[in-house]
Formats: sequence, structure tokens, C-alpha cells
Amino acid sequence: DVFVINKADHAGADQTEREVRAMLSLTPGGVQPPILKTVATDGLGIGELLEAVGRFPRRIAVVKERFRIDHLGIAVKSLAAAEQFYEQLGLHVELRETVATERVNVAMLPVGESRIELLEATDFDSAIAKFIAKRGEGLHHVALRVADLDAAAERLRQAGARLLNEPRQGAGGHLYVFVHPASTGGVLWELIQE
Repeated sequence: DVFVINKADHAGADQTEREVRAMLSLTPGGVQPPILKTVATDGLGIGELLEAVGRFPRRIAVVKERFRIDHLGIAVKSLAAAEQFYEQLGLHVELRETVATERVNVAMLPVGESRIELLEATDFDSAIAKFIAKRGEGLHHVALRVADLDAAAERLRQAGARLLNEPRQGAGGHLYVFVHPASTGGVLWELIQE
């Protein structure tokens, strides 16, 4: 596979290359395809591109992200009441547990390859209790599964993102890190080790 950055003479091409390398480094196994920079109007890099494409005559691949949404975290006042609603939809609880470090009770409901995570505060001073007091029940965070949590967290730190915790164990025994909404366009992201 080959990744191509055209218009490499434009401002921001080097930043694009760094961002592509960072994204590709999250892929399982860490195998990264070569990144070719081209300027089609000047013919720069076209020979290298044709050579690379010639090595794979039967296949032209589009680089796809190899991440997946692990779950949507939904803050609720009562797990029992929320579970009733989701069960009426035909979903069923796969896992219930208490995550003492976050002071929450959790119920996981599979939805295709992802899950819905219902979060009920166990302490009036927990993050979920504060969220509900301020915003009411609703979507709390989106969790993205990554191949290498430590590497992803370090890349985000290097880029200036604000992480809310060091990797620690959460629901289902998974390691996770939260990324502050101020660094993500207003969404609380949770990164989970694959």
C-alpha cells in the first residue's frame, strides 16, 4: 500500500504528513505504508507513484481507518430505569459492574460491533453525578478503541492535547484514557486499549 499526499508544494503539506504518520501509527502491528509526496502539475513524485502502483497492478487500495467505536457512554440517574428502555428496544445487558475509581455503576449493552455503556453515579461528587447535575442525563462520552493506548496517548500529549488521566483499568478490565473536550472540539473522548 502507498499513501499519497498531492499538492505537496502547498502550505501545510508537512503538517499533513506528520498527521498521516501519527494516524497510521495507530494501526495494529504498527506497519506503515510509504508516504509519497507529489505535485501533479509539476510532475514531482509522479515517477515514484507510478513505480509504486506498478508493484501492485491488481489492487489499488484506499487507506481505511482501522479504529472502531468501542462504545457510547450515556449518563443516567438510574441503571434500572435506563435498562428497561433499552430492553424495550430489544437490547440486553451483557455486563454489569462497579468501577470504583470512577465511582460509577456500569451496564454494557452490545449494539453490533459496538456497545452502549450506561453510567450511574455511586457518589454525589463523582464525574457522572456532576455531569447529570449540570447537563442532565445523556451522552457523556464516545470511546474509540486503539491498537496501542500508550503510543496514542503520547502522540496526543506531544500535539498539546489535554489528557484527564494516565492509562488505568476500567469496565471490563480495559485500559483507558480520557481526552478533555477542550482538545477535541467539544467531545469527551475515551481511548481504550484494543
